[in-house]
Amino acid sequence: MPKLDAETRREVMEYLRENNASPKERRTVWQWVHLGTDIYDNPWYFAFAGGMPMDLLSALRFDRELDEWYESLTPEERKAEFGNHGEPITDDELIF
Repeated sequence: MPKLDAETRREVMEYLRENNASPKERRTVWQWVHLGTDIYDNPWYFAFAGGMPMDLLSALRFDRELDEWYESLTPEERKAEFGNHGEPITDDELIF
């Protein structure tokens, strides 16, 4: 993992504090930043309604909400919503 400069570390710590990140979210953000990516980007290319890209924590939380919604559906509702498409990818299958 690349070593982060002091300014980047301060920016990440402030971002985590401002967004009340959970311990799991903190680990994910630090991993993401150590890959050389920006906290104001996300691996899913999720964007807010106006088209502005979501920052990483907003995207993680949105993805979690989508997962919870999907899990709440009955098999019939899933088929009606997604047809015969495959099951959605899980967080464990993500590579980043």
